Amino acid sequence: MLTFKVYRLQSVDSTNAWLKSHVDRNTKQGLVVVALEQTEGRGRQGRAWESPVGNLYFSLFLKPSCPSHQMALFTYIASLSIAMGLESFIDQAKKVQVKWPNDVLVEGAKIAGTLLEVISDGEGAYGLIIGIGVNVRSAPQVEGNKTTSLLAETEINASIATVLTRILRQIYQNYFSWHRHEFKNVREQWLNRHFVQSGEEILVKHPKEEKYIFQTIGDDGALIVQDINGEVKSLVAGEIMA
Repeated sequence: MLTFKVYRLQSVDSTNAWLKSHVDRNTKQGLVVVALEQTEGRGRQGRAWESPVGNLYFSLFLKPSCPSHQMALFTYIASLSIAMGLESFIDQAKKVQVKWPNDVLVEGAKIAGTLLEVISDGEGAYGLIIGIGVNVRSAPQVEGNKTTSLLAETEINASIATVLTRILRQIYQNYFSWHRHEFKNVREQWLNRHFVQSGEEILVKHPKEEKYIFQTIGDDGALIVQDINGEVKSLVAGEIMA
């Protein structure tokens, strides 16, 4: 059973950090914290996530019934759910896309991102925190990325509460789809929205930049690519640059 309990804060250093300090092994899943602003928002690899008032910043605590090594798959559930939630606002003529491993785009410009952290104690991993940031009213610059906002794409001044509700609704549905069908359905829907399709060239940083041909996403969530020599590789870390 997944029931959301939402805490609303004016300002916080990081919603992930706040939630991490307020949960333990006995906490029920579904706890959500949303803040009007973050003073120390973080993205992947410790990067700063600029978090002015007017955009959506929230974190969600889940306790999926799976081994800890499979919890990383929830990055896909998160980005897919954001994309599906935003599709309800954005004209169908515009493509809402996902980009491995954790970005959401509109027509190639970044509108949202996720940060997943597995939570553990002395007994091992017991849950995960998914941090989500969505550009609702402004589009702070991100090095190496074009950015956009929901307001820029729709000219609709959507409320933070409405955007949050629509994304949480999709997380709920995709969470139970994962429970019923494991990763298969989520993976298929995510791939349908990926900004490049099988057979297209991509530039991947892991840690140096290399060109590959995108193939698919594996059942374990790894990026499956083909290198310039035709060898198929499985990448579990890194990011697609272009």
